[in-house]
Amino acid sequence: MFDYDQQYPHHPYDLWMHCLHTLIALPRDISDDMLYLAALIHDIGKSACRQGNFSPDRPGGMYHGHAAKSAEIIRAQIIPGMLARNIPIDDKSQERLIYYVEHHDDHIRMNAGMIIAAGKSMDPALYCNLLYLEIGDSIAYAPVPLMLQRIAACKEAISFYSKSTSSQES
Repeated sequence: MFDYDQQYPHHPYDLWMHCLHTLIALPRDISDDMLYLAALIHDIGKSACRQGNFSPDRPGGMYHGHAAKSAEIIRAQIIPGMLARNIPIDDKSQERLIYYVEHHDDHIRMNAGMIIAAGKSMDPALYCNLLYLEIGDSIAYAPVPLMLQRIAACKEAISFYSKSTSSQES
């Protein structure tokens, strides 16, 4: 990921710096450390999925399937590497890490209602964390209107889930 130029006009950083910016954009009070690790490595499979024309005069390349490839690399290399170094990561933490990475690019809609509807069958806390990752990832792009709209829609959906979770606890 170091020095990997994504050659995409909305990605002003190399891949490593993009992931660092995603991590830095996350709130500091999330209790699931796997979200922070996911932010740091969510695009690790991108270079293996490069497709299309990446010429400077006509950019149009894409990275279809990079989230699935990133999750595959985490399963095959990152988690075994952590365990080999005696870094504790239990099965549930592994599942959450893989979930965040595998779904971080599930074409989050630009409309809060659609985002809320997509998460109806999910655990609200897990889904909100995924939305925080989506916001961080969007912030790490160039500030184009599409990303700003996505950020606003995700924040609105998080607010909805926060209210519904707090009313269930009452």
